[in-house]
Amino acid sequence: MPQLPSGRHVGFTIGVAREKIKADDFTAWLAYTTAVNSIEDMKSIVNIVYYKSENESPSVDDPLLGEPYISELVIADIGTDKCAWSEEDQSAFLEIIKSPRVCSWIQESYDELSELIEQCEPTLPDNLKGIFEDE
Repeated sequence: MPQLPSGRHVGFTIGVAREKIKADDFTAWLAYTTAVNSIEDMKSIVNIVYYKSENESPSVDDPLLGEPYISELVIADIGTDKCAWSEEDQSAFLEIIKSPRVCSWIQESYDELSELIEQCEPTLPDNLKGIFEDE
């Protein structure tokens, strides 16, 4: 996992979005369907992952090491008031997300979510029947 100048290791996940779409959540399905139409849109849904211990985070030698947890931040929050990181960490992070490896992961994640959204047929809430479907 990438390490910022402060020593913090970070990772990325679309797990929150994936689980909401899979959970037959019509509101989440509609939100992602309308909000995620490009790779750039992924920045608003890719959560940043932290590790509980700086000494126990993934490495090339041990990629499964560490206890990850999902932060409150998404990629789009970096460089805004929502992110309390130092300027140095934020700048380093913005460089990390430009790397071919991360760009490739974001593309693959976009493709995965797009496919999941297409395959998903969430249950329409009763109060929306007749509005979003033909009866």
